[in-house]
Order: sequence, then structure tokens, then C-alpha cells
Amino acid sequence: MEAEAAWRGALTAAAATHGPASLEAAACHSGLGVALGAQGRHREAEAQHSAALKLRRAALGGWGRG
Repeated sequence: MEAEAAWRGALTAAAATHGPASLEAAACHSGLGVALGAQGRHREAEAQHSAALKLRRAALGGWGRG
């Protein structure tokens, strides 16, 4: 639970500082996904990982699609 709270706080800070569509926010979504997955909250984790992937693809121009 501590990791989840830390990642949620980091996501809020990254979105405020760099923008909600930034690579920094994407990294926080990914970290939050890992924290949620470790708690067995797999659907929520998947949603966070999907958000991270969407942001990374947008920021990097679709890199990684194959």
C-alpha cells in the first residue's frame, strides 16, 4: 500500500510539473501498475500499464508498434 500511495503522489507531481501526457507521467503510470500488480489488483494494474504505453507511443511517435 505504501508503494501505491507513493506512485500516486509521484503521478500527481509529474502531471503537474511536466504535464499529464509526459514521459515522466508515463513512468509513474508504469510504476503504479507494478505496485497494483504486486497487490493482486491485476485489472487496475493493466489499466495503468495501458495508460503508460499510450503516453509513450504518443510521445515517441508510435515507436514500438510492431
